[in-house]
Amino acid sequence: MKQFLRVLLFFNILFFVACSPTSRLQQTTQDIPSLAAPLERGYKVALYKAKIDLKDNHFSGLFYFKKNDIDSTKRIIFVSEFGLNLLDLEYKNNQFKVISCKDFLNKKIILNTLQKNIKLLIDTPTDEKKKIYLDEENNRIIVKVKEDSERYYYFYSPKKDLEKILTKNKFTKRIAQSYNLEKGIPKKIVIEQSNIGLKFELNLIKTK
Repeated sequence: MKQFLRVLLFFNILFFVACSPTSRLQQTTQDIPSLAAPLERGYKVALYKAKIDLKDNHFSGLFYFKKNDIDSTKRIIFVSEFGLNLLDLEYKNNQFKVISCKDFLNKKIILNTLQKNIKLLIDTPTDEKKKIYLDEENNRIIVKVKEDSERYYYFYSPKKDLEKILTKNKFTKRIAQSYNLEKGIPKKIVIEQSNIGLKFELNLIKTK
């Protein structure tokens, strides 16, 4: 049994390495904009219409992202289309604090999934040993950075706009794509995590 698990782990590692988007690319010293998540900078309040599909669960409503530059706190509030507060999170120092949460969302898999994907949008890993790769075939820059067991890949367009984030470990993979920037803020964001049937779509209503 132990030998079988070792073999399985070995093939998982081989699969992970082979599927790395930078496995066949050369590192570059080309300049990029300062690494930042799509909703990490450039606004005080951003309001998005949200649609979330997670297996057999379907949610919709509005997401408020609020920043407090004084203490670097971020507040994320999810409300129904009728104004009912469904989820209220505070993010500071790489940690989430649940201010309030409705019972139907207060399930470990749902809450953890929402928090991980929200973090992908509002914060970047702190690892200073980032590596920059040039994808000449697609004329893209890819920045790779690690945090704990996660590997993050940030894809930049020829205009050096952040287009996509891919994050993966041995067991999961998430892709976040942003579209049509407005003053540096994506008008649309889509996150997909196929192993749990997640699709998380945000469409910008207004920002300030």
